[in-house]
Amino acid sequence: MKTPARLVIAAAIAVVVYPIASWYSGKVVEDVIAQQFASLDTLPPGIIEVVEHKFERRFFSSTQTVTFTLPFISERKLTLRSEISHGPFTSGGFAAAASDDKLAVESLSPKIVAALGDKALFESHTVYGFSGGARIAFASPALDLKPKGPEDSAHVVWGGLTGIMDVFASMTSGWKPTRYLYVGNLPKLRLEDEDFLIELNGLAFESDQKRVFDDDDLFFAGPQKLSVAGFIAKFNKKEEGKPQPPIDIQQVKYDTNTSLNGDFASVVVRSGAETIKVGENSYGPAHYDISLNHLHTRTLAELSNILLKFQLMNFASLDDLSEESEDQAAQAMVALAMTITQPLFELLEQAPDISLDRISFTTPQGEASLSLRATVKDFKAQEAFNPAAWLPKIDASGEIAAPLALLESLDDAQKMRIEDMRAQGYLTEENGIVKATTEFREGQLTVNGKAFDTSLSAHHDAEEETGPDTDKAASKAKTGTKGAGRPEINQRFRSAK
Repeated sequence: MKTPARLVIAAAIAVVVYPIASWYSGKVVEDVIAQQFASLDTLPPGIIEVVEHKFERRFFSSTQTVTFTLPFISERKLTLRSEISHGPFTSGGFAAAASDDKLAVESLSPKIVAALGDKALFESHTVYGFSGGARIAFASPALDLKPKGPEDSAHVVWGGLTGIMDVFASMTSGWKPTRYLYVGNLPKLRLEDEDFLIELNGLAFESDQKRVFDDDDLFFAGPQKLSVAGFIAKFNKKEEGKPQPPIDIQQVKYDTNTSLNGDFASVVVRSGAETIKVGENSYGPAHYDISLNHLHTRTLAELSNILLKFQLMNFASLDDLSEESEDQAAQAMVALAMTITQPLFELLEQAPDISLDRISFTTPQGEASLSLRATVKDFKAQEAFNPAAWLPKIDASGEIAAPLALLESLDDAQKMRIEDMRAQGYLTEENGIVKATTEFREGQLTVNGKAFDTSLSAHHDAEEETGPDTDKAASKAKTGTKGAGRPEINQRFRSAK
């Protein structure tokens, strides 16, 4: 067969095959989208409500229009219009389809409409794979909403949101997403009017979330990271006649990770800021780290989903109910609380390990820190409302450290309490740092290895309640400053070192 004949046959085959391949690609995308909408039925009410959904599939392209609301934010209608080009050859390369999506929002303010011009408030470009997964590049354009006059003094600068999300799915999973991988950033957000200025810079986020259970569309595990390069707040309005100090926070990080080990999960949170300034006072670096280990995964998923429902719940009906009958409102609240307590008690029965790994912050006098660890052994749900039964089962320990200079700045009553604790060995001091190690086992609290005398705290509480107010007033009048009260207490406090 001559070459021209071969080319003619190949072209004829392509003319016949490509429309079929394109039609099949469109069918794959339609099935994936149909599954996405079916999964909305498993979400708690209040997240998203679809008002209207239209999908028009042709041989080489499709059009989708979705009108929906996000009740937990607003009843305002949003409309997403997607122009879908079928594969196998698309603007995104060899793929099932590529979609250009634009979001329109009902009743936007004229200021936003003018700033947008011909741009959409939110748009994305989605490339669908034949496996059912997709890559979504999304963006919200930068906006500078300047004041329009005396009645509109607000100035809002939106730096523009951009990001990429990879969604993994397959026919074997019923087109359900099995993994989400995304990154994004917001360079700047600035809010300013005549009373205040708030500015956030360098917001970045990333996550890698994997489905844990085939029958649970809400619970995913994996790392999530959020960081902010800087945050400042300045106030022009006075509070009780005094100017409010500016706030400056830099290099903020919030990292979480849910990892799995057999039937159990661990949740780790690492957060902090390198710089925290309130006025002239600096409190950074500061850290808050917590670990939750040996959490039964299925029970954790149940508790997580219930808490999500609570966050999205519209309490208007409960408010109306309370006006009609306080008893009925109380019964409704108890029912809601019991929904949470069941999985919570089941988690405790599995002896989770709870660790406040670190709380630390810097004061003008130096760094203060606290750490705690606790677990409950052989906890029984039926004992939950009987503290005498489960308190002895708690096994806990902790350490605390604070600069001596910080303690010396407290008021007289607190310094007397600390002085007594040091005299009894509950507190130790080394190189200007006051420390204590605590343990709670079999219902007994020990501090620095010594059984803690609870009457010490009760004695000081009673003394504060019954002590003469005239002495306290006179003490403050002598110095005019808090914590500098009676000289003999300051001397005794320092000599105890």
